[in-house]
Amino acid sequence: MSGPAKVTPRVCVVPGCRNSRRTRGLCHSHYQNCQRMLRDGTASEADLVERGLRLPVGEDGGSPIAKGSSDVFRFDR
Repeated sequence: MSGPAKVTPRVCVVPGCRNSRRTRGLCHSHYQNCQRMLRDGTASEADLVERGLRLPVGEDGGSPIAKGSSDVFRFDR
């Protein structure tokens, strides 16, 4: 009989950050920083992905919303 499954903690993709990732490969504070840069126009989505500071949509193994599914909130079923 084997022991409990080991879960490998997934850490933020920002080099040097040891916080656990939550969204798009980032911890909460780095995600907020990226959102601020996008909102202010100091960076683009493609720029952040290219620089490795954010995972592309759907590559974090997250929810269907993160993968771009539009079916989740459809009310016309």
